[in-house]
Amino acid sequence: MKIISHRGNLTGSNPRTENTLKQFELALSKGFEVEIDVWRIHENTVWIGHDSGDIVIPKSFLEENSEKIWVHAKSLVAVDSLRFIHGINWFWHENDKMTITSKGYIWCYPGTYIDGGVSVVTDKEFQTDHDILGICTDFAENWIRT
Repeated sequence: MKIISHRGNLTGSNPRTENTLKQFELALSKGFEVEIDVWRIHENTVWIGHDSGDIVIPKSFLEENSEKIWVHAKSLVAVDSLRFIHGINWFWHENDKMTITSKGYIWCYPGTYIDGGVSVVTDKEFQTDHDILGICTDFAENWIRT
């Protein structure tokens, strides 16, 4: 099962460090994939953050790590830019139960489980009868990868 670090978090939600380049790099160095909230891309910079795009990272980070990141487009402006960056796995949704990423994966809203999908899990533990592809969690280090 894929374990995807939600906003780079490893041991629980941490608004002070999440959605930062340092935290993404730490999660990737520990072998996790990472979900990133993107608001805007302009030239060689990317504006990220959960509630607003107030943190800037280099666009090259997305391109160099495209096989290990899941980009949540937080605005239609981000969608307009992401669709032109080859190889980036991105998705956009608001309150939909699920959406399809640009690479054809099923991304599920918290509490939704679909066979073959990735589910956002907000608790340390969960159970499902579905054969899911992976989870996106703030508690990535609590999970044993199988």
